[in-house]
Amino acid sequence: MGTKVLIHPYTVRMNDTDAAGRIYFADQFRIAHETFEAYMASIGHHFGRFLLEYPYMIPIVHAEADYRQPVFVGDALRIELSVGHIGTSSFSLAYRILRESDDTEVGFVKVVHVCIDKGTEKITPVPETMRTILNSLGNLS
Repeated sequence: MGTKVLIHPYTVRMNDTDAAGRIYFADQFRIAHETFEAYMASIGHHFGRFLLEYPYMIPIVHAEADYRQPVFVGDALRIELSVGHIGTSSFSLAYRILRESDDTEVGFVKVVHVCIDKGTEKITPVPETMRTILNSLGNLS
């Protein structure tokens, strides 16, 4: 894998943070997921179609988020999406959330997805299609 990273812009909205700049933890996950959806769309795999047409699902089985610095309404953020790890039946994605004005990392999200066959609802190896999708992104390391 290379070191290509998807960069996705995001502007902090009023419902993302409190007056002290503490971003609501669930919003970090939402922002990360929006970034993943944008990545999928950018390479021709619109998420809605992906969910309907592909013979497997990729539910999240683990998620963690770190709050690092305050953000305020109107702050421009840059989300950097990269592959953390590709295993036999799972993969992880890493999202660095940076404030655009000073390049400060304000948050970090990691999610682990597992591949499940839609027909059997059993864990399945990461399909070649998904491996290709992930390899086109690369990793941050």
